[in-house]
Formats: sequence, structure tokens, C-alpha cells
Amino acid sequence: MILFFFTTLLQVNGLLPAHAIYLGVIDMNLGQSRCEIEIKVFTNDLEDALTNEFQHRVPLIGKDLEPVKEQLTTYFTHHFNCSDPNRNYPLQWEGYQAEGDATWLRFTMPIPSEETSLTIRGDFLMELFPTQINVLKIKRDPDESPAAMARLTKNNPVYQLQLIHRH
Repeated sequence: MILFFFTTLLQVNGLLPAHAIYLGVIDMNLGQSRCEIEIKVFTNDLEDALTNEFQHRVPLIGKDLEPVKEQLTTYFTHHFNCSDPNRNYPLQWEGYQAEGDATWLRFTMPIPSEETSLTIRGDFLMELFPTQINVLKIKRDPDESPAAMARLTKNNPVYQLQLIHRH
């Protein structure tokens, strides 16, 4: 009981982080011509990141995120990027879903139809939380095991994927 009291007191005074782990999840489902992307983050961390990015408070907890979809898309365009040697692939907002103290953000993006090496960079929230880990899971078929998985960190926020299309 005493430990709970002191932990709560330190959190309220800003001396301890609100949670001890900084973790994001990136689920990428590759289709023939587009990729569906779902990104799960703690909502309060995302609020802090948007406030840092846009220099004004962007409240998200308990709010409808549709009015701030442009800010969310801009932020993730800066911190989640897929490219090949010839171009960057733009994110398109598809929606969101709140899940407890986290939020799932949904985007789509076109992907090249030819075989290529795709560079995936996922450094969101790392500008604020150096211990942030973003777990990347890539699937070709939602019913199959992942084709690839990676742990993205501040020191290594990039994953190379050899994109080979099935016919």
C-alpha cells in the first residue's frame, strides 16, 4: 500500500513516467497493389508526440480523432515511411479505433507492382521516448503466419523488405 502511494505521488508530480514500457505495434498486410497498415500506440504518448510536433496541445484521450486526422497523418508521414529506391509511398488515413489506453490508427498506401527492395522506417514516438520499441509485423495473407517481423528502436528504426509479388 505504501509503495502504491509513493509511486502514485511520483507519477502525479511528473517524476516517474506514466508507464514503464514504451511499445508500439505496426501490422502491415501486403496486397497486390496496396498495403493496409495498423499502428497501435499508447494514446497519451501520441498526444505528447503531436504536441511536440505541432507546438500546441492536441487532446486525444476520449476524443473523436477524425477532426485531427490531418495532424495524425502528417505526424506518421514524418515518422513512418515506406520507400523503394525510386519513390516514397504516401500514407492515406483510413480511420482509428480506441482500445483501452491505446489507439489503433489505420492507414493504407500503394505499393509497387514490380519486385523491389522496400525500406520501412518506423521511428514514431522515439523523438520523445528513447526506449520506445516499435514491433513490425508484415503479412501477405491475414490467415497466414507473418512473412517478416522486426524490432525497430531509436538506434535501428529501419527494416529492409525484399518485395516479391505472387502471381
